[in-house]
Amino acid sequence: MFGMHKIYMFYQNSVVKFKIVESTIKRLQTGFENFTENSRSSIDALAKQSETLRRELLSDEEPDNSLSIAGVMIFERYVKKVRDVLKTLCSEHREMHGTVSKCGREIDKHFVSDISELNFTKVSYEVNAVLKPTVDLLIAKHYLTLGMVDVADLLLELTGSQFSDVKGNMFANMTAILDQLKVRNVTPALNWARSNKSRLDEIDSCLEFSLLRLQYVELLRKGGDDKQEALEFSRVFQHFSCRHSAEVQSLMACLIFTQPALATSTYKHFFSDDNWDEVQEMFVKDWCKVYKIPTSNPLGIILEAGTRAVPALLHLNKVMKSGQVMEFFGQVDELPIEVDLNGLPQYHSVFSCPILRQQTSEVNPPVRLVCGHVISKEAMNRLVLHERLKCPYCPQESTVAKTRILRF
Repeated sequence: MFGMHKIYMFYQNSVVKFKIVESTIKRLQTGFENFTENSRSSIDALAKQSETLRRELLSDEEPDNSLSIAGVMIFERYVKKVRDVLKTLCSEHREMHGTVSKCGREIDKHFVSDISELNFTKVSYEVNAVLKPTVDLLIAKHYLTLGMVDVADLLLELTGSQFSDVKGNMFANMTAILDQLKVRNVTPALNWARSNKSRLDEIDSCLEFSLLRLQYVELLRKGGDDKQEALEFSRVFQHFSCRHSAEVQSLMACLIFTQPALATSTYKHFFSDDNWDEVQEMFVKDWCKVYKIPTSNPLGIILEAGTRAVPALLHLNKVMKSGQVMEFFGQVDELPIEVDLNGLPQYHSVFSCPILRQQTSEVNPPVRLVCGHVISKEAMNRLVLHERLKCPYCPQESTVAKTRILRF
């Protein structure tokens, strides 16, 4: 009870600290916006005065191309004005430097920059030869699920990582289709959607209809003879009339407008370039679902869960006065406290040993016996006698050599 109260107070203090830093950053942002606006207006005013000055000096020019006394006075006043504006802008800029420095001090004061002591496994993913490729692929998949194929390809190229041949071909196919969508060619995407129609229907996808809608709108956009082609093309929408009846009716109504009038008509939203971006995102999401690539952004979930856990662990570390919090609790595969993930997906072992009534882990994995029953490795070790054991659920015996570790 005492520990949970302390952690709750820590969360409250964290919120206060965040608001302090946030207010400092907002003051800096407001100051920067004001400075930008003032400097722009001041410079624009000087530019206009410069043009006025040029005309006045040209009209007041002496026969020997020299300035008159009045011209010299006008010019000196302008130069003084420029210097005053420059001095004011420099002063405002120096004041912002102070606010920037204050932001840094507030962050250093209220937040911990080094959290390496919370790395209980003492493993550096950046240099670990086994873990680094896995992390690189996780990041690449993250970009792929966001539709940022170019970034994912560049990351794989720079890190030297690659997916398996099957996944590599799948991703290459997706990239090729996405590249065609970016140049407004829907044919490859349509072919893919039709070849995977049954699976797309299962996930209630609107991809095929959206692609056909884009193709139809492009014909309307061109006008002329293409409008007759659009009329003939519109017959494909009869297959979608039940599910998208209202939208199909609106698409057909577009035919009564001339091409210039469409841009200001009730149906102008069909001609927005944003529709192409939305279909590209829809294609990537549906592609991931068809090939069972996670669309829940696993890297984002990991980062958000870690962000929620770190403050509580830092406070616990501070309370225990030790950097070895996990050693204090005697566990390295679980947190010493419960962390509220506020609705985030939570993942646990999919197998619990029926003998010891505990979840399996990497150290204590599930083991399949010859008869097909599964228990934990620790339970098996307790049952083994002279390299043989009897299944606790059936009469069949097994040997340790014939058991198999299961990986879900």
